Amino acid sequence: VPPVREGTTAGRLLERRGGDGGYMVIVQTDDLAADREGIDELGIRVVWQVKLSDAATMHLHPRDVGAAILSFDQMTPPESWRWAGPDWKKHVRADGARAIVGAELQSPDPAALAARWGQVFARKPVGRGDGSLEIPLDAGTLRFVRASDGRGEGVGGIDIAVPDPAAALARAKARGLRVSGD
Repeated sequence: VPPVREGTTAGRLLERRGGDGGYMVIVQTDDLAADREGIDELGIRVVWQVKLSDAATMHLHPRDVGAAILSFDQMTPPESWRWAGPDWKKHVRADGARAIVGAELQSPDPAALAARWGQVFARKPVGRGDGSLEIPLDAGTLRFVRASDGRGEGVGGIDIAVPDPAAALARAKARGLRVSGD
């Protein structure tokens, strides 16, 4: 979802990365106040926050965490998602995406980026056999890889859980989308 006006942090991130792509990683939390305490202890700037009756969020400055705007969001009740609108559940398809379960962040120095995000989440990055690192979350994974597409540091991809991966890949190919691996 791109910004609708000029001069936004998200717009600058997209410009720096050469156009369309991810610029934000959103994680759902059940204790935003505790997360905020940890963020404050690390000296990370909060660039936007809001507290509503059914949702609260804080966006962290991308220069303080690296690669993207990191957003911690708490929904009440947890299974709701205000940002998707009141009727989003009516549009869920049985054969469609079940959840976003991972984000890939690329950097010229993935170890340093993973270390910083590890501080934010109070979790130690784990090395993978392919040279990348990951931070397991409660319901997903953050993966840190070397930037290799010429776009520099940022969100390189997302992992989506689907009921039938082969069918999802076939639909993507039929629509002319770039598919690599699974």
